[in-house]
Amino acid sequence: FRPMLFCIDEGRGVEQLLSILLNYQVSGVVITSDAPPIEICEECARMNVPLALVHRIDNLPFVDRINGDNAKGGRIAADVLVKAGRRYLVAVKHDFLSYSENSRINAFLDRATELGVPTKTISVPASEYKGGFAAASEVVAHIDQQPGVFCQTDSMALGLLDAMRTKHGVRIPEHMSLIGYDDIPQASWAFANLTTIRQSVDEFARVTVGVLKERIRHPDAEPKNEIVDVTLVSRGTV
Repeated sequence: FRPMLFCIDEGRGVEQLLSILLNYQVSGVVITSDAPPIEICEECARMNVPLALVHRIDNLPFVDRINGDNAKGGRIAADVLVKAGRRYLVAVKHDFLSYSENSRINAFLDRATELGVPTKTISVPASEYKGGFAAASEVVAHIDQQPGVFCQTDSMALGLLDAMRTKHGVRIPEHMSLIGYDDIPQASWAFANLTTIRQSVDEFARVTVGVLKERIRHPDAEPKNEIVDVTLVSRGTV
C-alpha cells in the first residue's frame, strides 16, 4: 500500500475534500480525531470505501473504530493520585473536548467519586500548552489542599507545570501532584519529568492498518471496535 496524508483545512468545504479524496480511488481511508466532519465518513461508507475511524465514536455500517482505553487511563490517574495521598482532585480540560479526551476526563471524575474524594473541574478556552498555562491561576487557588491534578493531554500538563513553577512558585510534587496523558517525547525531558498515561502511537498504527486490511479483504464483515491498551509511566510529578 502507498499511504497518502490529507490534512484538514477548516476553510475547505466538505464537497471539495470528498472530491479530492475519492477521486484517488483509494483502497481504504483512515480518519483520525474529531476534526474531519461526519459527512466525509458517511460518504466513504455510502460509496463502500473501507473506512477506519481512530479516536471517534461515529456509528456507521461496516466501519471499524479504534480507540485507546480512555476509561482505564482516567481511572488509573485517579487511583495513582489518591495512592500518593492526594485527597482533593482537579481535572483540567479544554472547553471543547474530543471523544477520547471527554472519555478519559469522565472516567477520572467517576473513579474519584467511587473513592469518595472531592473533585473540581477547570475548563479553559485555550487548548494544549496555553490552556494548561491559563489554568494555573485557578489551580493555585486550591494549593492549600495540596491537590492531585489530571490534565487531558501532556501538552496541557506541561503548560500547567511551567506556570505553577515560574509564575506561582509552586513545587511539584511537594505542593501538588500532576499527571498528563499520551506520553509525548517532551514528557520525559528533564525539565518536565512528567508522570503520564501512555498510549502507544506504534500500537495504534499497527492495529489500525491491520483492521483496515481486514476490511478491504472482507468488506461485509461485522464492524470491529478495537481498544488499544494504556499504561502508567511513573516519573517525578507524583
